[in-house]
Amino acid sequence: MGGQVTWIGGGCCWDAERPPGPASYAADLQHLPRQMSDPSKMPPSPRTEDLPSTEKPGDSKSPLQATLVDIRQRDSVHSDTIEDPRKTPLSPLEVRSPLVPPSEDTKLMVADPPEPQYGAPQLAPWVVFYRFLYFGIRAWGGPAAQIDMLKTELVIGEKWCSPSQFTRVMAVYQALPGPEAFELCCYFGMLAGGRLGAFLAGLGFMLPGFCLMLLCSWVYVSYDVLKVTRVLATFRAVQPAVAAVMLRAVHRLTEHAITDHEAKPARFDPLLALGYVVAIVFTLCNIPFFITLGVVGLANLAGNLGNRWNSWGHYGLGISILALGILGDALYLAYRGLPSTLALGVGLSAGNDDYATLFIMGLFGGLLTFGGAYTAVPMIKHASVDLQGWLTPEQFLDGFAIGSILPCPLVIFVTFVGYLGGRFPGAFLMTLGMFLPAWSFPIIGHNLFDKIVHIDTIASFLHGVTAGMVGLIAVTAIEFATKSIQDPLEAVVYVVVLGGMYHFTHRAASIGLIIGAGLAGQVLFVPGS
Repeated sequence: MGGQVTWIGGGCCWDAERPPGPASYAADLQHLPRQMSDPSKMPPSPRTEDLPSTEKPGDSKSPLQATLVDIRQRDSVHSDTIEDPRKTPLSPLEVRSPLVPPSEDTKLMVADPPEPQYGAPQLAPWVVFYRFLYFGIRAWGGPAAQIDMLKTELVIGEKWCSPSQFTRVMAVYQALPGPEAFELCCYFGMLAGGRLGAFLAGLGFMLPGFCLMLLCSWVYVSYDVLKVTRVLATFRAVQPAVAAVMLRAVHRLTEHAITDHEAKPARFDPLLALGYVVAIVFTLCNIPFFITLGVVGLANLAGNLGNRWNSWGHYGLGISILALGILGDALYLAYRGLPSTLALGVGLSAGNDDYATLFIMGLFGGLLTFGGAYTAVPMIKHASVDLQGWLTPEQFLDGFAIGSILPCPLVIFVTFVGYLGGRFPGAFLMTLGMFLPAWSFPIIGHNLFDKIVHIDTIASFLHGVTAGMVGLIAVTAIEFATKSIQDPLEAVVYVVVLGGMYHFTHRAASIGLIIGAGLAGQVLFVPGS
C-alpha cells in the first residue's frame, strides 16, 4: 500500500499518491517544527476540512493541494542528493522523529560494564605468612566454612582468580588426597609468592590449630583430666556426640561417592554403590586396606573402560573385577580363616614406638584422605589404637572431638595421636607426615596434577578408591558408636545429636552440637546434679 503521512503547518495528512522513500522522509523532516523532537508535543490530529479535496482534475486546487504539489516537485529535484536519515548514526542524546522508523543503528547504545581484572598480587613472604595466619585464626566451622571464607575474600572480594578457575582448582584438590582448605591456601600462596609463598601460606593456616591442639594434648596427659569428675562427664557426653557427627558425615560422603559426576545430570552409579558395599564387607572381614581400595578402584576403572562400548560393558567389566576380588578373599578365608585386625594396616608392624613409625603413619594418613579428613580416620585409628596401642578408642574419640571444635583443618586430630604416642616430637612428626602430601601438590606443580587428575583412567580409579574409603569410614563410625554408647543416657545424647545434624544445615552445626553435648554432660553424668 503506497502513500505516507505528511506534516503540513503543525498538522498532518495522508498523501495516497506520494510513495514512501528516503527523499520523502528528508523533505518532511525539513518541515517538522523543532518541538517535534519531544513526542509529548505531538501536534493534534488533522481536521476533516484539512484533508485533500476530492475535486476532479481540472478544478481549482485548494491551498493544501498546492502545497503537496510543491513538496513532490522538490523531492524529484533533490532525490539523488538526499541521504537516507535512517542510515545516519545518532548520538546517544539525539532523539529521532517519530516519523522515521527506528533501526539498529539509531538505538540508544549503553556501554557494558568493563570486565573485572583477575590476578593475585605479588606479596613479600612475611605478608603471605601473616595473611594466611589470619585465615587460620578464623578457621572455625570445618572444611566447608574454611573454603567459603577463602572464596569470599580472595576470589569474590580481591579477585585473585576467576570463579571458574576456582571451581576447577577445587575439582583438582577434591580428587587428590589431603584437606582441601589447606591445599587451597597453598595454591593461593603459590599465586602470590611462588613456592616459598605456598609453603608459608600452608604453615600460617595450620599453625594456630596445631598450637592449640598441642596445648590441649599436653593438658589432657599431664593433668590426667579424665580423673576430674566434671571433665570426665564432659567427655562422656562428647564421645557419643562425635560418633553421631561422624555417622552423618558418612551419609553425606556416601551420597557423593556413589554418584556419577561425569554424567549430565549427575546420577546414581550402581557399580560405585556395589564397590562401596564390597569395601564394607572386606573391612568387616579384616581384609587389608590396600587390597580393599585396590579392588574397588580397579573395578571402577574397568567399568569406565567398558563404558566406551555400552552400558553393559560398564557393568560387566566392573562387576567381573569385584567378583574376582570377592572370590580371592573367600578362598583365603576358607583356607586360612579370618585374619587378625592387625592385618588391616598398610605394612606397619606392631610394637614400633620410634619416631619414624609416627612419621610414616601420618604420611599414610595424608595419602589416604580422599574426600575429606574423615577418610584418614580408619587407618590412623587402626594403626594407633589396634596396632600400636598408644591410646584407647575412647581417647581417640576425645582427640577427634577436640580437633572438631578448634579453628583448624579437621585432620589436626593426628597431633593428639602423635603426642600420646611420642610426646612433642611425635606430635610434630605425625602432623608433618599428615600435611606433607597436601603441601607437595601445589609446590611440585598445580598444573601437572591438574592434567593428571583429568585423565579418564586415573580419575575413574580415584573415584573408585574414594567410594572404598567411605565404606571404611562407615565401619569405623559404627565401631565408634558401639564404643561410646554404654548406657541409656549416652544413647540419648547420640540420638539427639544425630537428629540435630540432620535438622540443622548450618556449616557450624557440628561444633554447636558437640559443645552443647559437653555442657549437657554436666547435668547428665555428674553425680548429684
